[in-house]
Amino acid sequence: MNKKIISATIIATSMACVANAETKIGVSYISNTVNFSSIGKYTFDGYGISIISEGESKLSTSIGYSSIGGADLTFSQFSTIVGYDLINDLDLSTGSGNRLRAGIGYERIETSGLGINDSEGSVVAGLEYDFALSKDITMDFSLSGVVDDFIPTYGIGIGYNVGNGEISAGYGFSEDTIGATKIEVSGFTIGYTHGF
Repeated sequence: MNKKIISATIIATSMACVANAETKIGVSYISNTVNFSSIGKYTFDGYGISIISEGESKLSTSIGYSSIGGADLTFSQFSTIVGYDLINDLDLSTGSGNRLRAGIGYERIETSGLGINDSEGSVVAGLEYDFALSKDITMDFSLSGVVDDFIPTYGIGIGYNVGNGEISAGYGFSEDTIGATKIEVSGFTIGYTHGF
């Protein structure tokens, strides 16, 4: 169940496209809403931090941690992802081009509260497509999920470059049915990523 509640957290966070930066450190505010058809809505708020490394090659790596809480429950997520650029001619300085990135990684989600103390690990995979709207402004679409039980999470984000950093906002959505209960998870993030 913890996969369902926190599933939109990472996806809603846009991978920052800070120009000319090999290492990026990001912080974000996260808010997820979970709607159970049988018992109603619950909101979970928290924060996320990430470190992203990109070099001259098409490979990138990221490490992230997030924690959200609500309804007397806390969900903590650690993730590490390796990405590969299938297409990349994105140029923020001119406001042109696009990038298609495939990623695969591992996440571990810990759940605590209400007498629950659980930890679960999963392999995750996804695709993200970024394109320039204009100089220093990008938009992205993403699709991802847990490999062994692929329930897609869809994401959309926008970013604006400011100096060596980027301000971003993202939204993610997924839904699943367990027995007679339909579960809808939506999440949004607002964040800042600084490049070095």
